[in-house]
Amino acid sequence: MKNVFLVMGTRPEAIKMAPVYRALKKTPGLSITVISTGQHRELLAQAMQAFDMSPDIDLQVMRPGQSLSALTCSILEGLEKTFERHRPDLVLAHGDTTTCFSAALSCFYHRIPIAHVEAGLRTYRIDSPFPEEFNRQGVAKLAGFHFAPDAQAKDNLLREGVSPIDVCVTGSTAVDAIDAISEIRRPSKSHCDLSADKPVSVITLHRRENGSETLKGMLTGIKNAARLHPEMTFVYPMHPNPSVRRTVLEVLSTIPNLVLREPMEYRDFIGLMARATVVITDSGGIQEEADYLRKRVLLLREHTERVNGLGEGRTCIVGTNSEAITAAISRSLTSHLEAPSDAVPHESPSLKIAREIVKRLA
Repeated sequence: MKNVFLVMGTRPEAIKMAPVYRALKKTPGLSITVISTGQHRELLAQAMQAFDMSPDIDLQVMRPGQSLSALTCSILEGLEKTFERHRPDLVLAHGDTTTCFSAALSCFYHRIPIAHVEAGLRTYRIDSPFPEEFNRQGVAKLAGFHFAPDAQAKDNLLREGVSPIDVCVTGSTAVDAIDAISEIRRPSKSHCDLSADKPVSVITLHRRENGSETLKGMLTGIKNAARLHPEMTFVYPMHPNPSVRRTVLEVLSTIPNLVLREPMEYRDFIGLMARATVVITDSGGIQEEADYLRKRVLLLREHTERVNGLGEGRTCIVGTNSEAITAAISRSLTSHLEAPSDAVPHESPSLKIAREIVKRLA
């Protein structure tokens, strides 16, 4: 029996690692342990519950107002105690979070092989997104196996000196997560207080590098667009970060066609995005999910590490300027967009990862 540990700490990690977990659990000869750092405790628990997944080990590192350095230290200390008691044959970590980087660093210190899921995404601007770009470049130096979501991500890794035999292009596990959550038969609450005959646009904003004034300007651009388009309902599930919420409430709370909500369960959020006319976000992960649903995406960032939708014109990089945001939303709501095509058939990325892990551990 080979022992494989999955380390995760945030909602996006849980969502994208859940199908990998399910694939590995069905693979003979593997014992699977899930470690939660608790980096985003409530959102992580919500996402895990959506996929009927629970942690075997919970480091419970999150503290109010915790700095990045304090968070990193807490994760390293928690993993050190864990690895002293349990010795995995392989650790899997996902993406570009502080949890992912800390897991890779801890594995390096303890001489434990680590595989990186969603490897090779790059903007090559070390502080954009912050601190994610540094995290993923750092993990690439420490990981032994790299599961790249696409050919461009693989090319990035090869240019950085990673051996071709250590890179496997799998596709994004986000598509497995959407497919899996769509099969779960539970009542959806996503539309319960929204008019069925009124079009909807979805908003998410949370990026750490957007200071209060930048965020305020972005929200003002959205507010002005909402006023110009009273026929549209804008739905904004707010991130729990206190400083983000304060600014959101300050700018948007009085707009009648803008609905501010608490974070939504993943299945409900996917259902809401499936209904949306436009998705307005600064999240690379949501860019990816919305594109799989064939939605028009307005990306409120200056750069993106993901190619999803860019070549086909569904995704537009808008930036953070208030006037540009208002104009882009108005264009998207008034211009014609062809009806969404069916999702492109794909082999399960999670099953590819499971097969590759068995090969590597043999």
